Amino acid sequence: MPAQLSTLLVPVQVQQDVPVDNEIHYIIPLPPALPHTSTRADLHRENQQLQHMIHFAEVQLEKDFTQMKLMDSENGQLHKQVHAKEKRKAEQKGTT
Repeated sequence: MPAQLSTLLVPVQVQQDVPVDNEIHYIIPLPPALPHTSTRADLHRENQQLQHMIHFAEVQLEKDFTQMKLMDSENGQLHKQVHAKEKRKAEQKGTT
């Protein structure tokens, strides 16, 4: 299962004194802040947008966590296979 970047994240360039190769930063774009003269309807609409973004982030975090657990399991199996081969080689060297 290949890793995929969430559509929630947007890449941004960061101004740095010393350029670093292949360093990319990501942000979650938020709606602009409302002015202090906003109506209740405007605040309600903004609240709904933010709740939608939070739900989307929750779903994405769950997917990422599941993928991470699957990768941990696969890495554990591969780790056992590598050590089993090393153990067999060590046993063969010890018996010869």
